[in-house]
Amino acid sequence: MPNSRRLGVWLLVLLLLGLFTDLTLPAGAFAQGSITTSGFDASESSVIASAMARFDRAALDLPSIHIRRAGGDGPCEPHGRTADTWPLIYITICEVTEAVVVHELAHAWTFDHLGPTDQVEWNHRRGVPTWLSRQEPWELRGSEHAADILTWYVYWSDFAVANPRIGGETSPGRYLSDVEWLLTNGDAWDGLRVFGSRSGLITVTYATYS
Repeated sequence: MPNSRRLGVWLLVLLLLGLFTDLTLPAGAFAQGSITTSGFDASESSVIASAMARFDRAALDLPSIHIRRAGGDGPCEPHGRTADTWPLIYITICEVTEAVVVHELAHAWTFDHLGPTDQVEWNHRRGVPTWLSRQEPWELRGSEHAADILTWYVYWSDFAVANPRIGGETSPGRYLSDVEWLLTNGDAWDGLRVFGSRSGLITVTYATYS
């Protein structure tokens, strides 16, 4: 669903809830358009903003998201987690680094842009048995492959770092091919134009440092 429709539906839900409940929005709600945050201090908020700016530069549209800082009321996953909920995707950040935030935003992008058929095709492409099942190890989930490869594209490739954490082929050439597949199947036409101008430079940069 396009960002504007997601946000419109969410605002309608909030309005209806507000009629019948004492609804309190999280701090910073809707302060950044369709992406809102809560629980972060000023320094952490700048990390979030920098991660979001990377998606803007890559022309990758994000859905409506609320990003919240993990609280101290229970265990948290090592870095963060993204819930594929509708109409608003929730991201919880445990470790506030740009790479972690980019990875979780990449999850949100794939959840919004890849349908069930795309997910199955992606699993075959990467040679993994599942898109999201937690019965499989982290490195064998298609959703993690997609998020990690997009994180490489919008973050790690700027530093000529591979940072492979997943199974399968992890060369820069394969990653670029996979990014192109994700953007094509995700109908990210503006993103593909940016990719066309960046992919050659990324290839040259990695060849220089190899």
